[in-house]
Amino acid sequence: LTMTTAIVWVGRPLVGAIARKNESEARLRFDLTHLREHAEKVRAEGGGAARHQAILATYGNVVERSRRIVQYHTRITWFTNGNGVLVPLFAIVLATPKYLAGGLTLGDLVSLGAAFQQTQLAFSWLVDNYRQVALWYASAGRVVDVIDALEDEHSGNLYPAEPATPAECPEVMLD
Repeated sequence: LTMTTAIVWVGRPLVGAIARKNESEARLRFDLTHLREHAEKVRAEGGGAARHQAILATYGNVVERSRRIVQYHTRITWFTNGNGVLVPLFAIVLATPKYLAGGLTLGDLVSLGAAFQQTQLAFSWLVDNYRQVALWYASAGRVVDVIDALEDEHSGNLYPAEPATPAECPEVMLD
């Protein structure tokens, strides 16, 4: 329970970072596609240098956001690997007084550490899979944004005052 709570605290910024990186990648794809489709017009107007600088700035944004994700992945990796190493030691430290008193053999102490680690592995699914959960959550947020935008367009309200909640859109059904 402690490690699961801690991984949510340590990894929470990853969801937003993934969403921001996806947005910047989409913006870069849009800019490049727009440039390809309107290359003749841009060339004729002489705006190639300005367009080139804008695309380089967008690309720099993608790189910076990707770098930030690598930092969050590094934190999570240190946390999960430290978790895997320290958990059996925790059980051994707790059982050492009984071993020193002669109540446990060395084999029993090591078996206790291994059993504690196996039990911890069974309970630490979120700790081990937080990256995938964060990626899914960021993608699900984009899907919800698209559904909200489609609902706003369908209702004729292209610029809503507040974002719609699922309760306000009962006709949207997900398969």
